[in-house]
Amino acid sequence: TLAAIAVGRMTTSAADFDPQFMRVVVERTVRFGGGYYENAIHNKGPLEPFVYELAARLGGRDGFWFVIAVFALGAALCVGAAAAVVATRVGAARPVAYAAAAAVVAHLTLSESDYAGVLYARNMAVALLTVAVVVALLERCWTSERRRRLAVVAIGAATGLAVQTMLTTPFTATP
Repeated sequence: TLAAIAVGRMTTSAADFDPQFMRVVVERTVRFGGGYYENAIHNKGPLEPFVYELAARLGGRDGFWFVIAVFALGAALCVGAAAAVVATRVGAARPVAYAAAAAVVAHLTLSESDYAGVLYARNMAVALLTVAVVVALLERCWTSERRRRLAVVAIGAATGLAVQTMLTTPFTATP
């Protein structure tokens, strides 16, 4: 129920200034060809245009912001999962960890904050970094040689995509 409410609310807030610009860039590229860097001044990595193009292809003109809202919910769920994992790692009971996750997801989807309910490049980078943190902290990811290799690949992929998404992310990802 919370997810449906969040997606419904976010379809109206998702069309902020930066996302509107990215939609125009993607629509130009889809219609006229070329690359994202030829069609606009774009100082971010390839992830943001790829996500917006995926939304354009999945949702079409009418469902575009709905798909973006679903993606923003997915990013919020990543951050919420990280909050729960960190809470349990520092000794919180599971109900407290789940409450923390729910509070984080509610804040990132339903609050009036500038970064809530939208899918900026920084929201994508944060979601990717939280995926890396979750994989790093979950003990079951490190129980066998095969799982360790998959964990290293997942952490590397998430961190690598985050670093390419925002110019300042390498400073965050380095530790």
